[in-house]
Amino acid sequence: MISRRHFLLAAGALPAAGQEMKSPSSGEIPEIPAAPPRPAAEAPPPFNKADWKIAFFHDESTTALTFTGFICPSPDFVMASGVLEGRRRGRPRNIGIVSRDGGATWNDLKLPALPTAIHALDADHIWLVSGNRLYFSGDRGARWNRLRLPRKSARVCFATPQRGFAFGDGKVFHRTEDGGRRWTPVPESQALKLNDDNTVFRDMVFWQGSLGVIAGNSRRPLIPSEEVPAWIAPERAISRRPIPATTAMLITTDGGATWKSSVTSAFGDVLSVRLAGTRSIALFDYGEGFIFPTEVFLNSTANGKTEPLFRRKTIRVTDLLLHGDSACILSLIEPFGRLPAAGIPGRLRIVYSPDGRQWFQMPVDYRAQGPDALLGGAGGRYFAALPNGMILRLET
Repeated sequence: MISRRHFLLAAGALPAAGQEMKSPSSGEIPEIPAAPPRPAAEAPPPFNKADWKIAFFHDESTTALTFTGFICPSPDFVMASGVLEGRRRGRPRNIGIVSRDGGATWNDLKLPALPTAIHALDADHIWLVSGNRLYFSGDRGARWNRLRLPRKSARVCFATPQRGFAFGDGKVFHRTEDGGRRWTPVPESQALKLNDDNTVFRDMVFWQGSLGVIAGNSRRPLIPSEEVPAWIAPERAISRRPIPATTAMLITTDGGATWKSSVTSAFGDVLSVRLAGTRSIALFDYGEGFIFPTEVFLNSTANGKTEPLFRRKTIRVTDLLLHGDSACILSLIEPFGRLPAAGIPGRLRIVYSPDGRQWFQMPVDYRAQGPDALLGGAGGRYFAALPNGMILRLET
């Protein structure tokens, strides 16, 4: 995450020690990697022959399918949740698009309510959030049972079939020990010295059921003049400075029984976190007014070292995955316009790094376009889902 001093240096507003104040261009933070990613053909096997091809696409003129969630808990099971609109009769349909053979064939799946978030521990333990309601399926989405959900919760994450957590608006997140039937506040979150109304937790992830992290931010609300969408007033958006925020992360090493908190002041909102072994990566969003719309950071749980992994001026990172011991995959959107941080639709780009230093851009079907993309993968199979009803599969 960008510190306040680094941001002011990059913007030319604060001179370094012993230096005169410089123009914004002279103090810019460099892009990482310094050169654009190289072609996938130059990557080490098996990704040197990688190609992202369309596996599913809802291409109908009379209806529109919008995905709101995406999971791939096992190599054979892939599911996207969403809503189907535009039918001549009836209201919008809550729908799941599911493959039980690794993306070779796809079928519709009836969902119990409008899905706003979806989480899977494995293919036989799936939870769906719809507003203030929570549903569980123990048979790969065939049947759903309604459960309770704490107030203001927007997402859930489970470390085991019984132990899980609900989080969203507010600094307090909740724990269940019976699969979501009863919930209690996590004491360590209640003790956070943050404004409850200004705090939101956006992501939680576990590694092998024991190591886990939850991440979010606390910042003052925007004034009405700052809430104008970037596409309405692009000049204002470009000149808008990011608002300082507090980044809050809580880490557990015992499956969520106890948590250790870390609260730091920095620019950028943490959007997502991934864990694998001794590594974690986090995606930060800076919004309009900064030279980078997003940035990915790598952290080593072995030595606690954190370093920037990927940031480009004209490209927005939308999701990330860890692969093996040292590799990672990022989904990027190259927007059609001058505002990469405004959520404007653009071309999907997917890059791969075997070591966090070298980056390679994999071929993606030219029809893959949208405002963002979600990644999912397990057992060496990888997928990407765009909101417009398109799912791509990585073929090597």
